Order: sequence, then C-alpha cells, then structure tokens
Amino acid sequence: MIVSLAQCTKACCGGKAAGLQTLLAARLPVPAGYCLPLATYREAIPSILPPRETALEQVEKQCDALYAEIERWQPTTQLLHSLERHAAELGWPLAVRSSATCEDQQPASSAGAFQSVLNVDSLEQLLAALRTCWRSLWQLEAWAVLRSAGRSPHDEAMAVIIQRQVSGPWAGLALSRAPHQQDLLYVEAVPYSAEALAAGSCDPYVQMLPRDNPVPSNLPLPASILEQVSRQTLAAEHALRTPVEVEWICDHTGHVWLLQARPQPQLATPPSYTAVHASADDNTIWRWDREHNPDPLSPAHASLIDWLNRHLPGPPRLAVLGGFLYEAHEPSTTTSQSESLVQGRQQLERILDQATTACETPAPALERLERALQQFTCFIASYQTLLDPPRRHARAALRTFCATQLAVADDVLAELTIGHPNDSLIRNQTLYELAQAGDSVEEFIQRYGSLVPCWDVAEPTLAEVPHTLDGTLAAMRHCDTAPIARWTRRLQQADSLARRLAQQLPHELAQRFHSLVADARRARASCEDDDLLFARALWLVRRTLLEAGDVLVAQGGLADRDQIFGLGLGAILRSLNDDSEAERLAREASTGLAGWQRLRGRIPPTEVQGTKCRWSPLPHGAILKGLGNGGIAHGAVKVIRTGRELLGADLLDTVLVSPTLIPALALALPQIRALVTDHGGLLSHAACLAREMDIPAVVGTKTATHILRDGDEVWVDGLRGRVIRVKFMVR
Repeated sequence: MIVSLAQCTKACCGGKAAGLQTLLAARLPVPAGYCLPLATYREAIPSILPPRETALEQVEKQCDALYAEIERWQPTTQLLHSLERHAAELGWPLAVRSSATCEDQQPASSAGAFQSVLNVDSLEQLLAALRTCWRSLWQLEAWAVLRSAGRSPHDEAMAVIIQRQVSGPWAGLALSRAPHQQDLLYVEAVPYSAEALAAGSCDPYVQMLPRDNPVPSNLPLPASILEQVSRQTLAAEHALRTPVEVEWICDHTGHVWLLQARPQPQLATPPSYTAVHASADDNTIWRWDREHNPDPLSPAHASLIDWLNRHLPGPPRLAVLGGFLYEAHEPSTTTSQSESLVQGRQQLERILDQATTACETPAPALERLERALQQFTCFIASYQTLLDPPRRHARAALRTFCATQLAVADDVLAELTIGHPNDSLIRNQTLYELAQAGDSVEEFIQRYGSLVPCWDVAEPTLAEVPHTLDGTLAAMRHCDTAPIARWTRRLQQADSLARRLAQQLPHELAQRFHSLVADARRARASCEDDDLLFARALWLVRRTLLEAGDVLVAQGGLADRDQIFGLGLGAILRSLNDDSEAERLAREASTGLAGWQRLRGRIPPTEVQGTKCRWSPLPHGAILKGLGNGGIAHGAVKVIRTGRELLGADLLDTVLVSPTLIPALALALPQIRALVTDHGGLLSHAACLAREMDIPAVVGTKTATHILRDGDEVWVDGLRGRVIRVKFMVR
C-alpha cells in the first residue's frame, strides 16, 4: 500500500519517485522516505470528471465538484495506520511532493506544474498535503502545462512522495553539463530553500566548474558544500545514464542531500544551424538570405530546397539551417558577358512556357506533383547557369575596382548601380497609373498574379488574394510623383556620382570604371526581373501542392488543403501513393505548422561556417543583463504580471516580459517569440518550460518589468543573456 523509495518504479510511483530510487540504488544521499503509489490516487478520484476540452478560463469552475470530492477523501483504516507508522519512523516535519506520471520525463518534464507541501507536522496535515498534491493535477497550472504538450489531466495519475524534511543554510539546483559549455558543471545556490529558486521568485548565486576537476568557487557558500554538490551531480548523471538536473540541500551539519534528479532539459542552442552539407575540412561560408527570405521557411518549402540539393548537379548552393534559408558564398570567376543576361532571361522564359504547358497536362495528383518538381528543378538549374554567374561577376568586379581604386563603401555602390529600367519599376508605374485612373486591376493580376510577398510555396499569390493590392493602390492615389519620375531623378543622381568618381581616375581607368558600372547596372536590373521568373516557377509547385492537398483532404488525411504546407515533400508523395496513414499525416502536418510558427521572430546567425555561427553586431540601445536560456529573437514587448492577465491577452509574436513565469502561462509560450523575466535562474521552472518549448529567454534581469513597456521593440539574446531595446525593427 505504501512503497519504500528504494522500491519505487515509474509504472508504480511516477517519474520523480523512480528518479529517487535510481539515486538510492547508486548509494547517493537521498532523505529517507516512502511513496503513496499511483493506484491510491486512481481509487480516490471519482469516475465523473470535468470535460477534457474545458477552456482554461473555466477550469476552476468546472473542477469545483472534483476539488470538493478530493477534499472529502478519507483513507481506509489500514492506510491511515500505515501512514501514521511511517511518518513516526521518518520523524516530523515531513516534506510531501508530487510524483505524477508526466513528471521528470523527456522531452517535457512538467516542471513546476504541481504542488509540494513542506513543514508537515501532524497526521492531519499529512492527509491535507496528500489532497493538495492530488488536487494540483487538476488546477489551472497543470491544465496549461499538459495542454501545451497535447495532453490533459485525464491522461495522468499522481503518486505522492513522503520524506523526512531536510533544512539547512544552503540549497539549490545543478546541471551536470552547463548551458552551451558541456565540459562544465552549472550550480545555482540560494540560502535555505530551493523552492523559491525553482519558482523563479528569487535570484541565485551562479557558479560553473570544470567537470573533471571542480575548483573552489567565488560563491559565498563553503567550498566543501560545492565539492559535494559537484561530486553528487556527476554521480547522478552516471546513475541515470544521461546529463541530469538535480535539486540539492545542505543540512546544518554541512552534509548535502539530493532531493530530485531528472534528465537535463536541453537548451535552445546554435547547433541546429550547423552547416549540414559541410565536411570537416569544408570552408564554405553560408550566408542567411535575409534579403529574399527573412522569415523561416515552411516545412514544404524547406523540403523543396532539400529536393533541389539532391537533384541539382554540383555542390549545394542553398541550405536550410535552423529553419532559415542560407546561400553558399562563392567568389565569382566567370567572365562578364552583360549581353548574355538578356539572352538568358529569354531562354528562361521559354523554359517556363514549356514547363507550364507540361504541368497543365491532365494526370493524377501524384504524377502532376512529380512533374512540377522536375520542371522547377530544370528551371533552377538553368537559372544558375544562364543568369547567376555573369551577374555575380559584374557586381564583384565593380566592388573590387571601387575598393582598390576609389575606396568607396557598399552604400555608395548601391546608389551607383541604379540604372536600367526593370520589371519592378514597370509594375509600380502600372499600379500608379491604375490608382490615378481608378481602373480595374484585373489585367494587372492576369500578368503579375503569380507574385508572392516572399519566396515560400506556402505563401498565397497575388491572384489568390487580390485584395492585398488595396492598400498599395490607396497609398499611390495620394502620391504626387510617379515611380518612373522618381527613378529618373535617382538615375540622374547616380550618373552625377559616377562622373564625379571617374574624374578621380586616369583616362583608361575611368573608361574601365564606366564599363563596370554599366555591367553592374544591367546585373542589378536583371536581379529585379527575377521576381516574375521565380514567381511563375514557384506557382507551378504551389498549384500542384494545393491540388494534392485537396486529394489528401478527400482521403481524410488533412483537415484542409493548406495543411499540406506543414509536410515535407517525402511525406506528401508517400501519402499520394498510399492513403493508409491518414491519421499520422494529420498529426505530422499540425506539428510541422506549429514548429514553423514558433520560429517566427527568431534571429538566425548571419553566417555559418561548419559548426561556427556568426551573428551581426547587436543594435545599440538600453541593455538588460540576465541569464541566457538559448536562442535569439526580437519582437514587441507585452508585459504580463499575473496568470489572470494572460488568459485574455493577445500574445501572438510578442516578447513576454514578466516578474517570473508561473506554469499557468505554459499554454501561451508557443505563441510568443521570446521570454524575459525579472527573477529566476536557468533552472527555475520558467526556464525549464521555455527550454522544452524552444523559446529564447533571458531570466533574472531584475528590472525588465520596470524598464520595458508594452510595444517596445527588443532584441532578446538568449545566448549571451542580454535584452536590448531598439528604436527600429530589426529587419
């Protein structure tokens, strides 16, 4: 009926109790104790429970009857006598802690979701503490944490640990491998109890020590205590056979006890950006393509890039690292042939015409998608051969000349290369004229309907959402100057700049300079003309993906056609060929779309070389310092001080700033871009939840809620523990 901690198993007594049993088996110091098993909870809980789909705002109201039933629970005479006997054996006071089926698991630990009760001094208080632990499985915090993991209190059960309570001058938490520095131990310490530290309501002393040879610390606690914490944390890692997080306390005799050990939650760190296509001796530099794809890619588009890498000849030119698009930086050695840019465009247009005809031939959805992928691959291969090399050379040649002969910066080059008319200019001029005349945009959409706001197959085209032109047209009606007039004025300024720079050069170099400027202007105009070419090619893939989505909806695999963009091409092709795994497909699509949403607002490295990541210099602004939980993101601040404020707040794509993060806020975490708290350490429940949900965070800033206001734009650098308030959007 009551199980000794030395005999606990996960199946009988939950995750926390099983972790303590492992420590005891390794002869590590754990306070003596027992466990009231899961079966007792299951017998005590009534069969009629609140609805599984209960809204968080209604949890307490819907659970009132259940709470009352738990409060009326009384043990059998046999259980009561057993509790009394074991409590007397342990000695008062006692510590009573939860050990739920979902606790201390990977990847979700349910950290801080349930209640513990300390200083239990009597049998009556012990019974009340048992009820408190059971009830906590059904309180708002637990519902929120479990629902964020796709679970519910209905799926869990609660064992309860009863231990001799240890008290003393120091307590804390420790990781066997420090964040971002796997060869170090990480220790947090506070006076007396670690409960406030875990809750994030106080700020810890922090120390990192070498794993192989811990040295005396600069913390105020004695080195002998730190030595015991270090040794026992490493021993717990060995016992659990994985990096661990432990809770420890030092009694008044200087002896350190372990109160909890669980698999170490993983930090959101840069390795996901590792250049996966680079070998150990590959020096390729991958640069974030923030000009064309500043946002994370949908799973469908990310797999399209992988498809290209597998089917195009030569080494990969593109890579998806950490969900973002990167391009290989290569010095150009191609001879400049500006006239080939016109010929190359003409040839690409012929390829697209042929591809469109091929993709319009009736066929089953699987065949049509395969055909579209082949045609898209052919287009990209032709583009990389016909247009990319001469354009790269033209731009590089002018940059090299200006750097060596004129010492001008890149911003001067940008002004200098304004020149030839391009398709973007013509489109803007056409829209301007339509706005002034109030004419229909139907013909415009027929010509440019395949355009998208960013290069992702998940993005609707202009033809699909023509109302997106309304704002542009409204703004152009009030514009005094036509786009062509503005371009002409800038061209005159560019010509004047070119003449002034040429005057600084000898005659032969001046002629060379003007020739390079002309080539670079043609290259820039050619780049602007890419929009329509790429849009037409991408539309071939998007159209067939949407058709495939309709097929999968009809098969019962997807709820709606747009869910297909949460899937990789491999899963889509397999499902079109075999409709037997419809349920798995829906889950995979939902997971993919949710992961895509979580990446929004992240700031990936500007450059990746092998396993090395480089970020652009941080913007200037007010800096708050704290403990970094991993990841970098930016967004608008939303200050939330209580869980009640959260339940009605719109937190989508915001940076949540709070005194501390209570577990009740767990459901909101997938909506936000980053987390900042006044208090807490990296091992507080707030930080654990953020890590498990892959949310960049900086905790323990002390003053964030006093300095930051709703709407402030901030850069959250979870790698270095910095929060920077900026006056402008980062991208």
